[in-house]
Amino acid sequence: MTAKNVVRVLGAALVVAGAMGGCRCSGQAGVDEAKIDEPPLDKVYPNVDRPRAEFPRSCQTDDPTLNKFIGTILAVCERGDYDTFRQSFGTAYDPTEEKDFERFWRNVGEIRVAGIYPGKADPPEYYVHVVVRLREADRKGRQSRDAVVTVFQELGEWRIVPASKEIIQKVLAASTQPASVPADSGQGGEAR
Repeated sequence: MTAKNVVRVLGAALVVAGAMGGCRCSGQAGVDEAKIDEPPLDKVYPNVDRPRAEFPRSCQTDDPTLNKFIGTILAVCERGDYDTFRQSFGTAYDPTEEKDFERFWRNVGEIRVAGIYPGKADPPEYYVHVVVRLREADRKGRQSRDAVVTVFQELGEWRIVPASKEIIQKVLAASTQPASVPADSGQGGEAR
């Protein structure tokens, strides 16, 4: 699973669009037509273990609408709800195709929000770091992957797009920094 594809699927792990109505996507009728109101994958494949999602309280923000959005998208990932997933992306971005979404859904065992980092204030923008545990190792032998997505408001609704390489590097670097220990704690650390 490539990093770009992980980010596309993990985008589903983080955000759900407010607009849930069915629409016909531009494209050829027939085979290429979007499948509207298809059942989620957990209903299509009831005997397949669905991914588990975790959004620890320690990672939640002061913005209840953002927390709700992230919680909802995690539920979308657990269910394998492609219709809602594709609607969660910003208007300038095309989400991954349904067949790839299904393949990823089957291979993801767990999605855990590891951190939320503020970006621009107006309009609000956040970078969400998630850790994805895979059911089977990827081509490089990895059992887990880190991904970062950008969550932002577009026309008053929360949306998602993959984070830029620069943002991914900054967020992953920030998430691996050791916590500072106050100088007066007696533990030999430096105050920062």
